[in-house]
Amino acid sequence: MKRLAKCPCCAAASALYLVSKDRNRHLSDEEFSYYRCINCGLVFIDPVPSDLERFYEGGYQQIPKSLGELRAIAVKERYRLAPVMEKAGGALLEIGPWIGVFSINAKDAGFDVDAIEMSADACKFLRETVGINVTNTNDPVAALCVSKLYDVIALWHSLEHLPEPWAVLEAASKRLKPGGILLVAIPNIGGYQAQALGARWWHLDAPRHLYFWPPRDLARLVNRFGLQTVSLDTQDELSSVLSRGAWENFFRSLVRVRIVRGVVAKLLAPIASLFSQRLGRGAGVTATFRAP
Repeated sequence: MKRLAKCPCCAAASALYLVSKDRNRHLSDEEFSYYRCINCGLVFIDPVPSDLERFYEGGYQQIPKSLGELRAIAVKERYRLAPVMEKAGGALLEIGPWIGVFSINAKDAGFDVDAIEMSADACKFLRETVGINVTNTNDPVAALCVSKLYDVIALWHSLEHLPEPWAVLEAASKRLKPGGILLVAIPNIGGYQAQALGARWWHLDAPRHLYFWPPRDLARLVNRFGLQTVSLDTQDELSSVLSRGAWENFFRSLVRVRIVRGVVAKLLAPIASLFSQRLGRGAGVTATFRAP
């Protein structure tokens, strides 16, 4: 196993950060190496699996059977719109919406919503059932090479899955209207939980999650593209949800008796989550940036 790799973002030397397996879906016994760049802070998998598609079989959520079913799921996550509601009624682009939880909430809030999505099945649902203009492609950078400008561009827990996410951020920064908002939510690799659990951190999700930035390093990169940092929130509602879920997963893995493991996880996870959140470095980061 190599101890050093070249950062795919800035080409600087990067030291081995951790080694993990597919602990969430158990689709393979392979080990996956993650490195951290000493220059830009990027944590990245190397090499990217050549058969990455098979680790996504079944997706993260089943595609709903109706618009009503999607809205029933989405109603619990309306809080995700809070950072961009000042732009309600404007043009919004979501990159990597999957079934469209964020997109339907944005549409219902009055946004004119477009999307870029790689899954053909998800695109069919978004286009025909949700009524969203969607581009089906696995090359979001190319899809962003259009003349249309947006009031909001959102990457809601999709950035960590994308090839060359730094290029996506740069392309997105050029498609914002003056004063437009870039919303980026990703797992917080710099958080207490990620540091404490390491290779067993649920939101590492090897090998599906390819790239991570700690909050300040993410901001430093986006600032290079001319956007101003508005907020780097690691203690919002989403971070609490991510934290509880990961602690439950961790405590379940420690208990062999099935009947007992659920009870133990439900009891201990809220306590552990509260402690880690109070340290000010939650399990997720929701970042907002503004165009001049």
